[in-house]
Amino acid sequence: VAGAMERLLILASCVVMLLIGAAIAVSAGSVRHSQDNLNLLNFKPCKTVSTIQKCKVKKVEVKGCLRQDTSDLNRLLVKKYNPCEVTKNSHLNFTITLQAGFTSDQMLSQFSVIEYPKDSTECSNSVVRQPSRCPRKGSDTDCTPASHNNDPCLFQEYIRDSCRGGSCPLTVQDSREITDYLKINPDIAIKGTYNIQWKLWNKSNKKDYCCFTFKIKYT
Repeated sequence: VAGAMERLLILASCVVMLLIGAAIAVSAGSVRHSQDNLNLLNFKPCKTVSTIQKCKVKKVEVKGCLRQDTSDLNRLLVKKYNPCEVTKNSHLNFTITLQAGFTSDQMLSQFSVIEYPKDSTECSNSVVRQPSRCPRKGSDTDCTPASHNNDPCLFQEYIRDSCRGGSCPLTVQDSREITDYLKINPDIAIKGTYNIQWKLWNKSNKKDYCCFTFKIKYT
């Protein structure tokens, strides 16, 4: 009997140790760090109404999204971020492979919010909207905090010169890699999924442009 009790105690101790180990693993896994290597980002070409894009975005890679949740098997199999999960102070680096149908030696680019989280009524409803907490929408406009009173931008970003790093001149049918970056504003309090637009255009002719949208989940 004594031997049986001893074996039961040993077995119970092993079970307790296994449970403690599992708890530690789950706790460690809950702290998700950003990815340090480039990964594919799921994106869609911008919808056009009056103009036709003279550019084809072939591939978008991003570095800096939070590590993918291993429970999302579909996302892991596809190996694309959809959405890219971020938190305050996240810094994303993009490598965009495109083929232009125009020539330009002066290009500008900008990220902008085109859709707020659907469950965020304080951002989508202009009547109850709280400008101090909600990022504003905007396309092709300067997006600096000082330009819109206390209405913060999601990215603390603005229109920038995309010819830096030797990206210009861009020539017809030329396959080119464009690099860009995005910093998440730590003052944004509204969490959820945002639909984001990236646009690259010819400074001398805005009808010449490249454009795509993707999703960011702010956690």
